[in-house]
Amino acid sequence: MDGLTPSQRKILLRAFKMPISKAVRVARLCDGEQSAILCMTGNHNNINLFYPIGDFGTLRGKDDLNVKVRLSSITQHIFHKADEPLLDDLNENGDPTWFVPVIPMVLVNGSVAIGTECTFIPGFNPRDIIVNLKRLLNDEEMVPMNPWYKRFKLTDNEAISEGYMDHVMNAGQLSERLLNKTLKSCTKDMILLDSDGAMKKYDTPEQILKDFFRIRLEFYKKRKSALSHELEITLMLLDNKVRFISEVAAGNIVFNNREREDVCAELKRKGFTPWPASAIPGMEYSYLLSMPLIVIYDDSLQSERAAKEAELQELIHTTPESLWLRDLDVLHAQLNEQEQRDEDEDEDEDEDEDEEMAEFI
Repeated sequence: MDGLTPSQRKILLRAFKMPISKAVRVARLCDGEQSAILCMTGNHNNINLFYPIGDFGTLRGKDDLNVKVRLSSITQHIFHKADEPLLDDLNENGDPTWFVPVIPMVLVNGSVAIGTECTFIPGFNPRDIIVNLKRLLNDEEMVPMNPWYKRFKLTDNEAISEGYMDHVMNAGQLSERLLNKTLKSCTKDMILLDSDGAMKKYDTPEQILKDFFRIRLEFYKKRKSALSHELEITLMLLDNKVRFISEVAAGNIVFNNREREDVCAELKRKGFTPWPASAIPGMEYSYLLSMPLIVIYDDSLQSERAAKEAELQELIHTTPESLWLRDLDVLHAQLNEQEQRDEDEDEDEDEDEDEEMAEFI
């Protein structure tokens, strides 16, 4: 589903709890499994989920645990924050069994699995993947996709695979013994675990994408439902706050020099909604009683309520397919920005190398 190993999911979970721009020592993220970070920052990737800070090295020695990384800005647009509450399929450690990215990362960066059998899934252009997902969302046939690596301008599958596998081997992921077998099965006999954890064979990347599409669309339906429910609760609380302020301003509710339990009992008699439902007695109306008094004298809550009502109505009239299309458009724009940043950084590195060579001469 997400093209990640359990170690990589754990690293992402930790990173998601931190500010997006914060640089973090590798040791704080990976519990000594430096290779998990390496696989998410290497030059063999079409999209790096992490961005190395400074001299990243090979991440194989103990000193590399002090090297810092931060989440790539594009990562938050691949793993949308609105989907986090939906990840209720947890393993024994309380971590998600898999994430639900906007596009299938197993096709973006490819995958190498080594066990009793070796399966190799090459990388594909994320733009081609986005195009095909949009075609599926519009009930159109997909167009065939060819393996693609942004740092290798090659044309045939075997050459592309060799270029990719050189980097994979350098990362210690594949032995020379398995290289030839992998190259022969570039886009055939691709084996992945399906959503039920069972091994499934795929003959084309389009088959993988179609399976991903079916599962991911269900999560967009869940996202719409969850967002709608959240907005309905927000509106309910705002309605109660507006009414509470009106009652206090009119002098119908007086809470000075009164016991909290007495005030709560009055609010209950007047039909105010206790929240949360699991709150202990005496705390069920804290969302009302803890409001700053200054709120009583302005209309900010009325404006906030109108905005939330408009947001809910827009969501009601938005299909799950449209939610996905929006995310795909945003991700495509982020890809363009990331590509421009990469080109700028490559130019800076070339200039530095030219200056060093000139000084040497």
